[in-house]
Order: sequence, then structure tokens, then C-alpha cells
Amino acid sequence: MQHRIVQDEQFTHNYGLDQAAKWQLIYYLWILRQKGIYRRGRLEFIEVNKKLKRTVLYDLKNSDVEMIRHYIKEIEDLVNGDKVPDAVKKRHCIKCAYYEYCFI
Repeated sequence: MQHRIVQDEQFTHNYGLDQAAKWQLIYYLWILRQKGIYRRGRLEFIEVNKKLKRTVLYDLKNSDVEMIRHYIKEIEDLVNGDKVPDAVKKRHCIKCAYYEYCFI
């Protein structure tokens, strides 16, 4: 994946959540490309105190498309499978938009 950090400061945010945001953006870029729209993606990370900001730009590459297809296949296998995986509760789960799907 080709990415360029435009501005970088010292951050203490969660790397796992950064990765989730990155792959969500790459998925959107892939959907747009399928419709003939070629764009560069941008993620902005702002610290809680709003004084520090980091911006990362992403260009969709062939290796990204392969990973997206792989992730989609994994999701389809999970959805079509007979066994529901056990929920694994982590610190950030309580703030997750999907919390109710796992724990309620």
C-alpha cells in the first residue's frame, strides 16, 4: 500500500483502530474504482485535546484490492458458516458501534 504521511506528530491513539479506519477507506476507494471513479483517500487523526493532528493519504494499489477481496471472502465464509465465533471482549469494545451485536 502506498501511503504518504503529510503531517506527523506524537500520538497515543490505538493502532488497531487506525488499521480499521485505513481498511474501511481502502474499501470505499475500491468501490469507487469499480464505478470508474479514481480518487485518493485521506484519513485525519485528531488527538483528544485537538492540538495534534496527523493526516495520511492513501492511493489504492493492486495489493490492496487483493487484500480487500481476501477480507470479503473471509466475511462471506463467516456469514455463511454454521458456527458463530465466540465474542472476544477488548478495551475498545465498549465504544464500538457494533457492541450490541457481540454482547447483547
